[in-house]
Amino acid sequence: MAGLAALGHAHAAQPMLGSVQLTFTLDQAGAFVNGSPVTLQSPPRLIGGRTMLPLREVADLLGQPLLGTTTQLQLARLSVDARQNSASLSGQAQPAGTVASVGTTLYVSARTLADALNANLISDDRTFTLTALRDGGNP
Repeated sequence: MAGLAALGHAHAAQPMLGSVQLTFTLDQAGAFVNGSPVTLQSPPRLIGGRTMLPLREVADLLGQPLLGTTTQLQLARLSVDARQNSASLSGQAQPAGTVASVGTTLYVSARTLADALNANLISDDRTFTLTALRDGGNP
């Protein structure tokens, strides 16, 4: 439950305008949002050679609206079908492996998520920084 409290606190502490920066390391629950530490309930993973992020949790941390039902989700230009583990970006089908379910957690490729949000994604070995603007522009 401490992780949930940290998640809620980090989200509440973020400004409503401007950019949001999420820094994370593969297989680590500890991350940073705008420099403030948070605990992810579902850590980023390497699945099928892709860096994957928990969709719902990351959308919340970035202050991005995630619309739809439990099976059909929309985040900016990204549409996800959780039943089929498939996604489309601006109507274009994404390659197999872009979406994966691990237990009850839906993961999406970090690169696809960055593209959907017009965000910047940089990496240094196993540590990544995703920077997105709340209004969807390029940071």
